[in-house]
Amino acid sequence: MRRHLGVDLEVVTINLADQAMRAKVAALNPNSKIPVFVEGDFVLWESNAINQYLCDVTRPDLIPTEPRAKAEVNRWLFWQTAHMSPAVGASTSSA
Repeated sequence: MRRHLGVDLEVVTINLADQAMRAKVAALNPNSKIPVFVEGDFVLWESNAINQYLCDVTRPDLIPTEPRAKAEVNRWLFWQTAHMSPAVGASTSSA
């Protein structure tokens, strides 16, 4: 994030095999998934929501405000969430 937004973020490595760590993640995100962004008492999960928030508070010029241009950005964010992430992500279901 430093390179794109000029923001230093503390990155915490999560070992999801550690049950205590899983409980900490679940306490922050009811879906028990990462990433989770914590800023004081503000907790935000879902990567695209985190990305949009960081842009809004640091570089509001990165996300357009004109409705059609913003819709183009959102189209790709929603596509990534619905199609790319499931295709490349690890399944958490137990088979």
